[in-house]
Amino acid sequence: MHKALSEATRKATKEIPLRENVIHPLTGENSGTNTGWGMPYIHFEMEPELDYLEITFIPKGYGSEAKTTLVYIATSEPVIEGIEKCVLDNVRFAMGEPCPPYIVGVGLGGTADIATWLSKKAYLRPLGTHHPDPNVAALESRLLDAVNKTGIGAMAMGGNTTALAVHIEIFGTHSAAVPVALSFQCWAARQSTARIYDDGRTEYVTSHK
Repeated sequence: MHKALSEATRKATKEIPLRENVIHPLTGENSGTNTGWGMPYIHFEMEPELDYLEITFIPKGYGSEAKTTLVYIATSEPVIEGIEKCVLDNVRFAMGEPCPPYIVGVGLGGTADIATWLSKKAYLRPLGTHHPDPNVAALESRLLDAVNKTGIGAMAMGGNTTALAVHIEIFGTHSAAVPVALSFQCWAARQSTARIYDDGRTEYVTSHK
């Protein structure tokens, strides 16, 4: 699969064309194909009950990527208030760099790597959806309201729409502390999903653009 998706990335880079962004982290060498040194990154999750392979592609702007944050909140402290403070502090620090209005993804629990992945998984959810846990859904609404009251607005020019949504994903965690990861996805939020069935049939699904 990695070979096929790498070839697709090379082809798209040349034919669309896409900006050639992927470099070696030490030498600065540019592959010119948006591939190499592990790119494109592919994350797998197994869901045995499904009879198809689902692939979602999402390009990521680095203004929004660079503002990803991870903190820990001790469970001896008020966790919900700590989460709200963490989100608002980082939204104010980021200002216009993530290209608002954006989607804020919040990952709660697990370990450092799990929380960070959850925060990115969260902003992939379609706009207008809420977490099925009512406590989490209520916190999503509370945080969206708080973020939009910062007045940062579109491209930090001021206004009432700093975020289009705040999405949260959760994972069981250690009793000592809750990892909180925060990721931004800029307003473009482009993604495309394909489902490939075992009979070779392909279905294209686009949840939002």
